[in-house]
Amino acid sequence: MKFLLLGAGKMAKAIAYDLIHYQNAEKIILASRHIKKTRDLKKWLNSENIVPVEIDVKDTPKLIELMKDIDCVISAVSYQYNYLAALAAVKAGVNYCDLGQNVEIVDKEFTLAEEAKEKNITIIPDGGVAPGMVNIIAAHGIKNFDSVDKVLMRVGGLPQHPIPPLNYNVTWSVHGLINEYIEKARILRNGEFIEVDSLSELESITFHYPFNKMEAFITSGGSSTLPKTYEGKINELNYKTIRYSNHHLIMKSFIELGFTNEAPVTFSDNNFSPRKFFEKILDEKLKKDIVEDVILMRVTVSGLKEGERQTEIYELIDYYDPVSKLTAMMRTTGFSLAIVAGLIAKKQIKKTGVLTQEESIPTDIYLSELKKRGINVTVNQV
Repeated sequence: MKFLLLGAGKMAKAIAYDLIHYQNAEKIILASRHIKKTRDLKKWLNSENIVPVEIDVKDTPKLIELMKDIDCVISAVSYQYNYLAALAAVKAGVNYCDLGQNVEIVDKEFTLAEEAKEKNITIIPDGGVAPGMVNIIAAHGIKNFDSVDKVLMRVGGLPQHPIPPLNYNVTWSVHGLINEYIEKARILRNGEFIEVDSLSELESITFHYPFNKMEAFITSGGSSTLPKTYEGKINELNYKTIRYSNHHLIMKSFIELGFTNEAPVTFSDNNFSPRKFFEKILDEKLKKDIVEDVILMRVTVSGLKEGERQTEIYELIDYYDPVSKLTAMMRTTGFSLAIVAGLIAKKQIKKTGVLTQEESIPTDIYLSELKKRGINVTVNQV
């Protein structure tokens, strides 16, 4: 299998690791503006199957040229560029998947559906852990029921050893994190697709010690395409982010005080954006060299099965791996997208066009692949 991997950050590192160690990729063109990072990654993986290339993802002609003879393009760049990358893949007639993270960009990618189908290619946006893995697990649970009343998805990427006051360590884009906290979230309520405020509907949630006093609240993006797919079929469906206690109160206070406002304000004869200032502070204070992280995930599916009302609870706890030196966030995000890319490249996903994860990914195979990587999803019936 031959892949074009866009990006050379943490998630691209995990994706490349998976493709080399678990999928025996014949060739990975690793393309990034930062050629040193791609070369360092090649050295770290110690693989001659990695081909570092310097490119700006906005250079569409060069991007299309790189896509020749590729089985699947994987985008691990910032979500702002995913539509451009998907469009280039369509023009090149090449399969494509990405990490997503922004509902408006994903909506835009779905406008390419007809052209992608004409080109007989498969495009699956919004991969990773949440959105991504959590949606696939939810879809797996849903198909096990005759009818479903409720789907609740809860996910958190956290430091194992929290540091006050926010008890959080940023392992990805601060800008993307703020988007999750301030943009509208898509849910199903009473069977209808609606949008609600993020940071709403606070609840307590418990895992085993030391994660026995956690909180969860609505955030944007995590439900991905599920609300639209299951509108009118499922009564209640929502996604919430898990954090340590009091994180919600502190972040909500900052937002209500205007720290995430984009519009410039004047201070000491200077104009600056509160949000840019806030993001800079968070980036400096919360992006620490803390690698010992944990991913907490719980998906609850309730409905009718064989005439009886049942509930299935899917749970995953994944930790930083000291052997590969990949964080839990990198493992669950990068490995998940790499598995999807492999399924596409091996033609185990037969449908073409721009596809939702819940309607296209063979969930039994996907969960089996996760297990091979030491990412174990347990299920309990109540």
